[in-house]
Amino acid sequence: MSGTCYRAPIALRSIDEAAREATIVAATEAAVAMPHGAEVLLCRPEAVDLARYRANPVILDTHNGATIDAVIGSAREVEVASGLILVRARFASTERGTRAWELVRTGHLKGASIGYVVTEARHVRAGEVDPCGARGPAIVATRWTLLEVSLCPVGADALAGVRSRGAATLSPFDLISDDELLATLKRVF
Repeated sequence: MSGTCYRAPIALRSIDEAAREATIVAATEAAVAMPHGAEVLLCRPEAVDLARYRANPVILDTHNGATIDAVIGSAREVEVASGLILVRARFASTERGTRAWELVRTGHLKGASIGYVVTEARHVRAGEVDPCGARGPAIVATRWTLLEVSLCPVGADALAGVRSRGAATLSPFDLISDDELLATLKRVF
């Protein structure tokens, strides 16, 4: 597979107002409807390559990588834990960074997305179940590189804090329930 993909499984976890920081869940192993079909990103240390993102840990405004004006912050920490990608984001003191911070801080913006490139994947045929639990038809990304994290108003992942308009169509591909996600988040935090 090649090309940059975008998805939006983000959920806000905590806010530190003094530091202008928020901890977010940037990715989960939930199946997401993509143009090429359902896709699962394995969020495990052996599957995700964080080196490129750690070298340039930008938080962008809605995937706009064409201008430095779209940089609204940076990640202070990024880690893989319990099937999640967790990011500690610090917001820039620029006009756009401040606007994004205020929307996040006051609870008006809870969505975000990641840009990534899949380098290895398994194809799961209809009626089959992948060892990770994904039900076909689906693509399971077994190796992928995180490029960027973006704040955005509408998420694509069925487990996002703010559900996308099309989330109901993902139910046949869901890997874990909302209750299971909440239990995982409680264990991690």
